[in-house]
Amino acid sequence: MRIIGHVDMDAFFAAIEVRDHPELRGKPIIVGGRPGEPRGVVSTASYEARRYGIRSAMPLATAFRLCPRGIFLPVDMPRYVAVSQQLFHLLSEFTPLIEPVSIDEAFLDLSDVAADFGEAERLAHAIKEAIKTRLQLTASMGVAPNKFLAKIASDLQKPDGLTVVRPQDVDNLLLQLPLERLWGLGVKSRERLQRAGIHSIADLRLLSRAQLRALLGSWGEEVYDLIRGIDERPVTSPGPAKSVGREFTFPEDLAGSDRIHQELARLARLVSSRLAETCQAGRTVILKARYTDFSTHTRSRTLPYSLWQAHELYRLACDLLQQLPQPTGPFRLLGLSLAGLVPYRQLPLLDEELPVTRTDQPQVAHRSDRLDDLVARINRQLKGAGEETPLISRGWPPRSYHRY
Repeated sequence: MRIIGHVDMDAFFAAIEVRDHPELRGKPIIVGGRPGEPRGVVSTASYEARRYGIRSAMPLATAFRLCPRGIFLPVDMPRYVAVSQQLFHLLSEFTPLIEPVSIDEAFLDLSDVAADFGEAERLAHAIKEAIKTRLQLTASMGVAPNKFLAKIASDLQKPDGLTVVRPQDVDNLLLQLPLERLWGLGVKSRERLQRAGIHSIADLRLLSRAQLRALLGSWGEEVYDLIRGIDERPVTSPGPAKSVGREFTFPEDLAGSDRIHQELARLARLVSSRLAETCQAGRTVILKARYTDFSTHTRSRTLPYSLWQAHELYRLACDLLQQLPQPTGPFRLLGLSLAGLVPYRQLPLLDEELPVTRTDQPQVAHRSDRLDDLVARINRQLKGAGEETPLISRGWPPRSYHRY
């Protein structure tokens, strides 16, 4: 018997802000930026803000019109990621089978740690209590025979709720739900169904596989099983990352050589810092650019050796920039990533003897890399203190931000 849990944190970003700033409690909090930002959107809204009709992905200007007295806060992603890491560490104490869905939600396979649904319910209460006690945050949980039902269940009693769906309760639950509760059904598909006179999961159950396929395409085959409570997908723990990267969508179009090279330098430092944290290097450098007409282009280069250093990433990013259709922009988005990851062993900072490089254990191969390693360690300490990383660099790129 499979027992699957779904943990979904309540208004995660906003809840962290309220936790860390108690004076905000009970007020409408909108996390995403300032209302005047032309391309800003809501990342998370507190439940007090949601009463005004504010929701995620809504333009900040619209949110301001709905709630002009709301408190608008910028996204503090390093802080949210740090709390997310604490959350997943906590969850791993209850079960090793965890499938992250996003920064603030995950599926848990409880089959091997709970003998039945009664024990799983007690375990879910323990998980929620641990989150509340150790993180000072609340989570909603669903427990069910599969992932589809667990996801639906976690959303039924938000915030701070727990819904357990036992096998004998599946039909009673599904047949009373509106289309909006069908996880994975987009707005356009829902409108198409409603135009066909279908407004609930009970209505959907009247359709054949062929009819669902005609209405929803190939996904209709899967929907036929899901709305009958059939979902055989396992909880799958993620494998090692295939690439490390960062990208930014700019509030104003980015143009001009100096500004573009400043952004490339910032991206290189951020990617390098993340690689240093995970003791990884890579061979394929990828530059991503999106122009103001929303066309997106990527350029990449695969090297015969592995690297992780910021100054090398920056140099190669500058080379790839020249291969883009419009190297001087204007850009709506720039991203930099490193793929083909392999582990590397950090060098002792003060050792005089360099280790011999082995093909089966990629290592940093230059004496100067010890300084890069020291810089990465300092930045990790600053990050732990709540500073935006990285703040320390090796004094590059040159002031003009042009290529070496």
